[in-house]
Amino acid sequence: MGFVYQFFLQVKQDVLQGRLPCPVNIAAQLGAYAIQAELGDYDPCKNTAGYVSEYRFVPDQKEELEDAIEQIHKTLTCNYN
Repeated sequence: MGFVYQFFLQVKQDVLQGRLPCPVNIAAQLGAYAIQAELGDYDPCKNTAGYVSEYRFVPDQKEELEDAIEQIHKTLTCNYN
């Protein structure tokens, strides 16, 4: 598991610093996975509107991307089976 996590962190850093170009739809998906890993399942009591803006995923991050990340995060669930 350590290698996969390190790989994810490197990709996240490369996208954030602009070394790895990333289309907006892919950035939204990756951002949602990062939020899921950081915060767990979406919880409307904890994850109030705008919570994604506390995180940086791409250079020159726009609100539209943050909204897309929130929408995708709402669909993700942790399965611990």
